[in-house]
Amino acid sequence: MKNITSLTQSKTKLICLIILSILIIDCKKKDESGKNLPIFALLTLATQRSPAATPVGTGTGTGTRTSTGTATGITESAPTISLTGSPFSFTVGVAITNITPTITGTPTSCTSSPTLPAGLAINAINCVISGTPTATSASTSYTMTATNATGSGTANLNISVSNLPVAPTISYTGSPFVYTPNIAVNLVPVITGTGISNCASAPVLPAGLSINATTCAITGTATATQAVTARTITITGNAGTATANINIAIGKRIFVTASNTANGNLGAGYSTGIEGADGICNGVDVNKPSTGTYKAMIVDGTSGNRRACSTANCGSGPNEGLDWVLSASTPYYRTDLTTLIAVTNANKIFSFNLSNPIQIAAAISWSSLQTDWLSSNTNCNQWTSNSGAVQGNLGDSSSTTSQVLSTGAAGSCNSTIRKLICVEQ
Repeated sequence: MKNITSLTQSKTKLICLIILSILIIDCKKKDESGKNLPIFALLTLATQRSPAATPVGTGTGTGTRTSTGTATGITESAPTISLTGSPFSFTVGVAITNITPTITGTPTSCTSSPTLPAGLAINAINCVISGTPTATSASTSYTMTATNATGSGTANLNISVSNLPVAPTISYTGSPFVYTPNIAVNLVPVITGTGISNCASAPVLPAGLSINATTCAITGTATATQAVTARTITITGNAGTATANINIAIGKRIFVTASNTANGNLGAGYSTGIEGADGICNGVDVNKPSTGTYKAMIVDGTSGNRRACSTANCGSGPNEGLDWVLSASTPYYRTDLTTLIAVTNANKIFSFNLSNPIQIAAAISWSSLQTDWLSSNTNCNQWTSNSGAVQGNLGDSSSTTSQVLSTGAAGSCNSTIRKLICVEQ
């Protein structure tokens, strides 16, 4: 028994020496992360490396030690960012409704490029845009960027800033407007207001004319005659509507002076008698419309400064006229712009009879025309004489026949009871 005990003790000492050797050898062992192993881990390692002791006696035994472990690293995702509602329109001085994007991930910063309009800011963490604009800004594209250590995400939006809406106003100067067929029209109003989005005419404009949807300018070339018609132009902006009432006629006007001329010397103070007559037509006269430029329908002889035709009824065409006052193929109205007098032919003269007389009341006017539109030399010395011994041919503006041009009679140039027929240019 003593021998057995001694043998056992010797084996035990041997085992201890083996363990100690392993400890010395493995004292520098480190774990997977590079740290020194603690003593109990070294002991475990030593035990695993030591040979299995065989117990004294008979019998068998089996032991199994399994150790498993998994280390997992957590990687953060790059953020994503998106939003709806673009484009955004804001007003100076009015706080905006926050623009809140949808974000995934955890951003550490949010930025905008280019810089947002004055008064607006982007939150550095959640990318919310807020604030009150302090200045106008044209429509601009901005890129929002959300960033973290892993990466970044972007979203685009469009922002514009305007002043507070201002109600529109509109005005046209010069109504009634009388235009000639086939002559370009460009009628531009004065408008104010913000966000102008539409201009419309009721009723519609004459054929060939149109109205610009944002400037309300009326342009085009009229293709047909039309008596004066009242129209309402409506302008629409982002703060309401406004209207302007105008009258448009396609044609020209003719009137007879209410005042008598001084005498046959129409050119007093002018270079020629014709210039003087035109000056009277554009002077102060109660029958003269407030708009338009006019010339006198008179001639001053076969070698004068103004003529209608050089052959009867301008048989050679419209180019026979010299500084002539009528236009080709044009409707002429009384000053009421409703009563049509007549429409000229291609030779720039009227074919008789007229539709209506120039005026109803009888009025004898200076003319020096003949009934076939040729010039007479009976013209108060080309409208420069007030002598009773000199005469000028007369016309009757209340007639619808060629007597408008000549009554067949002449009047003394010292007469102060004559009128002038004035034609719009």
